[in-house]
Amino acid sequence: MTNTTSPIFVIKPKVVPIIIVTNFGFIIFSIILLGGLSILGLGIIYIVYVLIRGYYKNSVYELYKDYLIIKTNFISSSEVIVQYKNILDIAKYQGPIQAKFNLHDITIRLAGDQHNYRLKNLENAQTIVDFINKTKNPNKT
Repeated sequence: MTNTTSPIFVIKPKVVPIIIVTNFGFIIFSIILLGGLSILGLGIIYIVYVLIRGYYKNSVYELYKDYLIIKTNFISSSEVIVQYKNILDIAKYQGPIQAKFNLHDITIRLAGDQHNYRLKNLENAQTIVDFINKTKNPNKT
């Protein structure tokens, strides 16, 4: 699919250090248990934090008239094109720490696809959900 038009929205996930830690808390907890609070354990925690932060900073979501592009350019590049007409379900989620920063995740489930696509840590999630639903179902109000 060629991009001959500009995106209507370009969204980057918000990088909030405490959310990164809580999303991967089980990894950090395991590292602390295995490595204790040694310098090596703390070094591993820092490396995991930097990698996860890099993933968030190098992700972008572009909303076009008929489709959404999910781009990630961190260790390897990926680009997923989601046609609005193929969206079966779209849901908004907010964890307790995300609520403090007024952030949400959006989960998109496609018809005939086993994957869920997640747009993470968005400040304007309701606007995005409304836009996709309105574009997908133009006759519904």
